[in-house]
Amino acid sequence: YNSGVGQYQNKKYQAAIADFTKSLELRADFEPAYFNRAACKSEEGNFAEAIKDFDKAISLVADKPESWYLRGQAKYKSSDIEGATADFNETTKLDPSHAQAHYYKGVIQFEVKDYTAAIEDFTNAVNADKRHAYAYNDRGSAKRQMGDIDGAINDYKKALMIDNKMSFTHNNLGSVLRKSGNLKGAIMSYSEAISLDSKYVIAYNNRGSAYFDSGEYDQAIKDFNKAIELKADYAFA
Repeated sequence: YNSGVGQYQNKKYQAAIADFTKSLELRADFEPAYFNRAACKSEEGNFAEAIKDFDKAISLVADKPESWYLRGQAKYKSSDIEGATADFNETTKLDPSHAQAHYYKGVIQFEVKDYTAAIEDFTNAVNADKRHAYAYNDRGSAKRQMGDIDGAINDYKKALMIDNKMSFTHNNLGSVLRKSGNLKGAIMSYSEAISLDSKYVIAYNNRGSAYFDSGEYDQAIKDFNKAIELKADYAFA
């Protein structure tokens, strides 16, 4: 078992799986081996087999939040949204401070366009982890969908205070600033996104639109052309 843990930490998942399997041959009810073997299988993208191992781990130890959470992750990545939601709910029932489970509950609610529920889940995530930049970003996007532009701006800025290297958040902030009429701020945010990702097609297109709205047509054309250069079939440019 310990050898498997070492292999897992070194990202040698096949070797780890083999070690955990040997451990289970010696003791068939050893929950940590099922849990870690499942985690290895998830890392390899073998979600169906990972779920089976998580099932067994949960049957042996039902009150371990991380088992429910990781099984929920595997189900989510297998497009079993209902099953993932149930597992994330069980995770937060067992551990109300599990930020990632709250976050993924919010992601699912956002995907089904229940933005009010998404905001609640993302809020629970940032309450559990004040430095959860992705939760702030996604809560900002949910607020944007609800028409709360000021709230969205505040959340995007909070996300960037935690991690200013998230190019997509700079782009998101640019879009809400543009919507609020702050074209100069929008252009600055789009430019920051592009400085972090020089092939960010959407940011070039969005900055071009902001330049166009500002009457800076030459700059707008340059950005639209750059978007097309990077993605020839990009219809928006």
